[in-house]
Amino acid sequence: MTNNQDISTNIFPSIYERSLRYFSKWLGASRTTHLAQEAYEKIVDYFPNLQMIFSLKEETLQVSPQPVDEKRLIAFAVWLQQFVKLCKQNLVGIGEPDIMEITDPLKDVLESNGFYQFYQDAQELEY
Repeated sequence: MTNNQDISTNIFPSIYERSLRYFSKWLGASRTTHLAQEAYEKIVDYFPNLQMIFSLKEETLQVSPQPVDEKRLIAFAVWLQQFVKLCKQNLVGIGEPDIMEITDPLKDVLESNGFYQFYQDAQELEY
């Protein structure tokens, strides 16, 4: 990771819940959760370690207790990027979602560990 700062596995549910809340305002909880699962299914074959990070079952995020390393952080950033893309395809007129705004309380730890750079790099990927 960028500065090797320890990062808790609790970061994944926090990002997930904040993102879900953000998009649920426009899409509703059911549709947003469905898009989260769709994003997961689209990329899990490309990032098999995503299965070790979390699984989406019964509309909840179940996180593995394994330490967060760079590969896990990248996989989660790619999943989040895909999720945001799918949500944007279902929305018109809200502008560009700002992931730094959505994750503001987590910004320091995410930024210091390179998460936002991984997220930005994932914008170019297509699945």
